[in-house]
Amino acid sequence: MKLLISTSFFFGIIMICATCKKKDVRVELAWQNKFQDTTIRKIYNSKDQRNSASLIGFFNNQDSNYRAEAIMAFASIQDTLQITSLAELLLEDKVVKVRKAAAFALGQIQHFSAIPFLQNALEMENEPEVLSEVLKAIGKCSGDEKILAYLVNKKLELKCCQDALMWGFYYAGLRNNFSSDGDILAITLIEKTNNYSVRLAASSYLARYASKRLNLTESKEFMKVILQVFNKEEEVIIKNNLIKALNGLIYPETLLLLKDLFEEQHYDYRIQVNALKALGNYPYKEVADIFWEQLENPHQAVVITASAFLKENVPKAEIRRLIIAMKTLENTRAKADLLARCKMLDSMKEVDDYLLEQFSAADNPYKIAKLIQAEASGNHAKGLLQKLLLADTAAIIKTTAFESFLTQIDEKAFVNDINANQSLKESFTTTFKNALLSGDVSLVYQGALALRKPKSPLKDFFTDYQFLHESLQKLSLPLKVEAWIELQKTIRFLENDSKPSPPIPQGKTAINWKVLKSIKQKGLVEIVTTKGKITISLFPEDAPGTVAMFVDLIEKDFYNKKYFHRNVPDFVIQGGCPRGDGFGGLDETIRSEFSYLEYLEEGVLGIASAGKDTESCQFFITHTTTPRLNGRYTIFAKVIAGMDVVHQLQVGDQIIDITILNE
Repeated sequence: MKLLISTSFFFGIIMICATCKKKDVRVELAWQNKFQDTTIRKIYNSKDQRNSASLIGFFNNQDSNYRAEAIMAFASIQDTLQITSLAELLLEDKVVKVRKAAAFALGQIQHFSAIPFLQNALEMENEPEVLSEVLKAIGKCSGDEKILAYLVNKKLELKCCQDALMWGFYYAGLRNNFSSDGDILAITLIEKTNNYSVRLAASSYLARYASKRLNLTESKEFMKVILQVFNKEEEVIIKNNLIKALNGLIYPETLLLLKDLFEEQHYDYRIQVNALKALGNYPYKEVADIFWEQLENPHQAVVITASAFLKENVPKAEIRRLIIAMKTLENTRAKADLLARCKMLDSMKEVDDYLLEQFSAADNPYKIAKLIQAEASGNHAKGLLQKLLLADTAAIIKTTAFESFLTQIDEKAFVNDINANQSLKESFTTTFKNALLSGDVSLVYQGALALRKPKSPLKDFFTDYQFLHESLQKLSLPLKVEAWIELQKTIRFLENDSKPSPPIPQGKTAINWKVLKSIKQKGLVEIVTTKGKITISLFPEDAPGTVAMFVDLIEKDFYNKKYFHRNVPDFVIQGGCPRGDGFGGLDETIRSEFSYLEYLEEGVLGIASAGKDTESCQFFITHTTTPRLNGRYTIFAKVIAGMDVVHQLQVGDQIIDITILNE
C-alpha cells in the first residue's frame, strides 16, 4: 500500500510538472522567424517606442541586415529630422537592400525636402528594385508638377520600372498633384503593355483619377481606348478598374457597355457594382429599369448599390412600385433604403405600419439601426430619436439615432421651424449638448463634425461653447482618441485658434515577444463566421506588434461573437469592434507598422486606425485592390482560403470563433 501510495504520489508530481511545462511551452519553443536575433528585437523595440536616437546608432553597423532594419523603422516613425541621414544611406551605401529601405523610408516621410536627394538617386542608381522605390517615393513627396514631368523625362525608357513610375504619379495624385504626363502615360501603358503589374498600376491611376482630369473626361478617344482594352482584358481586377475609369464619361457607347454588363450574370459582382455607380450619372429614365432589375441580383453588394441609387432618385409617381419592391426584399439594408424613399415621398399609413412590423421582427441591432434611418427620413422622428439617445441600448442603435438626429439640420424646413420656435430650439440644443457631454465616443465624434460642417447653421444655435471643453475633459485616452481628435479640431475652428495642433495621444503597449515566439512560420488562423470559414496567414516579420496583439486577443476569445459592423461593396468588410459600431477599441493602442506590403490584391487584412499610431483591435479585409491605403494602414495578414466567404459577408454577420491552426 505504501509503495502504491508513493508511486501514485510520484506519478502525480510528474503529471503536475508536465502540466506546468505545457503551460509555458511557448517560452521553450524555437523561434520561427527573424526575431530569434536579439539585435533585431532591439531594433524593433526602438521602432515601437519611436526612439530615433537608438535606431540611428545602427546606421553605420557593419551588418547590412541591421542597417536595413533600422532604416525601415523610419518608414513607420516618419521622423522628418532624419531625412538627410536617410538620404546619405540611399546615395552612398553599397548594399542594395539598404538603399531600397532608405528610399522607401523617405517616401513614407512624405516631405518635399527629400526630393533633391531622390532625384540624385534617380541619376546614380542602376538597381531596378531601388529605382522602383525611388520613383514611388518621388510621387509620395511631390508637391510640384515639374517634379512629375521630371519623372517621365528621366526614366520612361526603363521598362523594368514602368509600374513604379506609374505608382509615382498615383501617389502624387493622392496629394492633389497631377500632371498631363501621368494621364498620357497611364493611357499608353494600359493600351500597349502586356505586363500585369504595369497594367495594374496604370488602371489603378485611371480608376482613381480619370473623372477628375479634364483632359481625360472630355476625350472621346480616351473612352474608346478604355472600351477596347476592357473587351480584351481577362484580369478581373483590371477590368474592374477600367469600369471605375468610365464613371463620369457620358457617351452612348459607354452606356451600351454598362448595360451589357447586366445581360449575363457571369460578370464579377465588383464590376457590376461599379457599373451601377457609373450608370448613376445618367438620367433616371434612361437607366431606371436596370436598377430595379438588380434588386433581384444574387449578390447582395449589387442589391445594396442598386437600392442606394433608388433611395435618391425614384419619383413620387412610382411610389407603389417602390412599396411592392420594398416588401419583397430580404436584405434589410436595401429594404431600409426603399422604406426611406417612401417616407421621403409621402407619409402613408401602409408604410408606417410595415415599418413598425419590421421593427418588431428585427433580430439584431444592425437591422434596427437601418430601420431607424428609414423612419428618420420622414418627419424626422424627433421624439423617437431623442428617446433612443437616452435609452440603455446597443451602441450601433445610439450611434445611428444621433446620426439621424443630426440630419435634421440639412432640412431647410426644420431650420426654419427651429428658428421660429424657441421651445423646439431649446429641446434640440439641449439634446445636442447632452449627447456631447455624455462622453460617448460616437456621439462626441459626430457632434464635433456636425459643428464644423460647411454652411451648416448648427454652430449658430449656440452662443457659448464651454460645453465642448467639458466634453473634451470626459474623453478617456487613448481609448476615445477619434472623438478627441475631432473635438480638438472643432474647438480650434470655432475659437479661431491658430496654435499648432496638440499631439495625438498614444498608447504604451509594447511588442509581446512571448506571443511572437509561439507563432509558427506560416501563422495560419481560421476565422469562423456566420457565412463560413476564412483562413488567413499572418505576417509576424512585417508587423510583429500587430500580429502579437491579434494572436493575444484570439487566445483570450476577444473576437468571439463580435459583429462585422461595416461593409463597403468593392472595398472592405470590417469587424472586431467591442462596441459594434466602429468606435470601440482597447484601453491601449499600438503603433503603426509599415512595410513593403501593399494593398494590391484582394483579401489583405489591415488594422483600422484614427491616424498614425492609434491602431487597436478592429481589422478589415479588402474586397479588391485598394492602393490608396498603402503606407497608411498596417498590413498584418492575407486570406489564403475563403475569399468567397469574405465577399458574402454583410453588416450584422458575426465572428463565431477564431482559432490558431497547427501547421
